[in-house]
Amino acid sequence: MHVLHHANEEPLYGQWMIEELKRHGYQIGPGTMYPLLHGLERKGYLRSKRDRSGSRYRKVYRITSSGRKA
Repeated sequence: MHVLHHANEEPLYGQWMIEELKRHGYQIGPGTMYPLLHGLERKGYLRSKRDRSGSRYRKVYRITSSGRKA
């Protein structure tokens, strides 16, 4: 739910979400976060898009209407 809450506020990417959850006392690594994001996308709660950040690409997740309802 915490991930959907933040995705509802603004688009997010995995590493940012890991750092945000850390601020709230959660210790979640990439091996947990990325499968979680992929699962939320498979269920239709998030949609991803590759955005360019400098010379790198990062997958940015946005909430869907189903994600808002959840």
